[in-house]
Amino acid sequence: MQNSKDFNFMAATDDIMQTQEKLDFTIVPKNYRDQVNAIDVIDSSKILGFSTYNNILMNNHVKGDFSDSESEFYNVTLNLVVKRMTEF
Repeated sequence: MQNSKDFNFMAATDDIMQTQEKLDFTIVPKNYRDQVNAIDVIDSSKILGFSTYNNILMNNHVKGDFSDSESEFYNVTLNLVVKRMTEF
């Protein structure tokens, strides 16, 4: 896709027998004038004790369905360099 940028990170695992998985994403700007020039993954940590974290989110009125206890959740911090092009 034009103006988009791909990035990935390795999923953390607590089990030494389990292989790490690469998670792939694409950032696509909503505005046609915007272009993602660079993406740096600063941190990608697995959220441990997710039920506690989920309770914090719900108390802060953030809505979402995180009820799947078999899933893994990650906190990913990104640094983006974005270019806004002129209209003419």
